[in-house]
Amino acid sequence: MITRLCISAAAVALTLTSALAAPENRLRNGSFEGGTLYWHQIDPKKDTLVRDGAVGEFALRIAKGNVMSAPFVAERGQPMTVSFFVKGEQPGRVGVQMPPSAREPGTKAKRLWMREAEQGAEIGTEWKRVSFTWLADVPPDGIWPNPHYLVQIGGHDKPILIDGVTVTLGKEGTPAYVPRRG
Repeated sequence: MITRLCISAAAVALTLTSALAAPENRLRNGSFEGGTLYWHQIDPKKDTLVRDGAVGEFALRIAKGNVMSAPFVAERGQPMTVSFFVKGEQPGRVGVQMPPSAREPGTKAKRLWMREAEQGAEIGTEWKRVSFTWLADVPPDGIWPNPHYLVQIGGHDKPILIDGVTVTLGKEGTPAYVPRRG
């Protein structure tokens, strides 16, 4: 009986530790199973959902340019990491930015629409999980007092597919998609 209680207590402790350590996805609809809800700069003539998902049934095909997520809450001064699956219709490059959700502070901090704000990775024609980290360090501004950021993703004018987008607090990327809870 004592052995059984010890094993049960250890199992409960391990389950609680795992649940507490699980990353929280700050981004909504990163799997595109909800269509393009919570995604912006979508041009329906060139940015389409395709049935070739890495996570679920759907992925977003970006034919040209960038798409932008809805804003998410960051922790001021802390690292935020975006991870996602990506592939090209031909080998190429994916570019990613994580600017503040307000244009003026983002532009002033050189975090919006600036080459130096972009991170990227070489991609092929098979799904690949990539991760990029930025500090949520843009100073507050009168029109932007709270740290809300967004993610911009594009394929440098070559079509790409993205799926399983996850944004977490910290420097570690996620090896798989983390559904948003709540």
